[in-house]
Amino acid sequence: MGTRLQRARMGQLARLAALTSPQRVLIVGEGEGSFLCAFVRRFPQAAITVVDPSAGMVARSQARLRKAGLGAQRIEFVVQALLEAPLPEAGFDLIVTLFFFDNFENAVMRQSVAKLRTCAGGQAYWLLADFCLPDAGWRRLRAKLWLKILYRFFGVFAGLTARELPDTEAGMEAAGCQRLARQASCGDMLFSALYRIS
Repeated sequence: MGTRLQRARMGQLARLAALTSPQRVLIVGEGEGSFLCAFVRRFPQAAITVVDPSAGMVARSQARLRKAGLGAQRIEFVVQALLEAPLPEAGFDLIVTLFFFDNFENAVMRQSVAKLRTCAGGQAYWLLADFCLPDAGWRRLRAKLWLKILYRFFGVFAGLTARELPDTEAGMEAAGCQRLARQASCGDMLFSALYRIS
């Protein structure tokens, strides 16, 4: 699913670029750096803070930046879990969470959304991409099967404790985030969305 995941990560970048040129960006759970490289190419002026609890993933992101010939002088890496990371209130005009919330149960997802909400400055934007369950039919059954396999795999090999998707979109709405656009893909199993935080 690698290329489909990347397309979902990139799904709202053009729309974001048409609305704003972010200057202070917080990316949470970047992983191996594929989105980060694409983002730096599109928004080279942005100062970026990347929060990821995995030192290995941060090293891979940094290596990918170097290989792509992209300077990292405007990128700060914080190797820490989000809820433990010291982040400034109202410090960012763009929050990015791509395939991040699916790692958590609802309570932790809502805590994470609340913390990130305090990090957003006035009139900030939020890029979100994640897994989702289609409303009904064979696509819903297929998504449930895939997600069961994925949660079992990452539970065994990565120690993931979550067993089902949190209701992230409801959590965003409850936090006062206004959805501007949403695009589903991969049989409605993946989605990308752009929010405004006022």
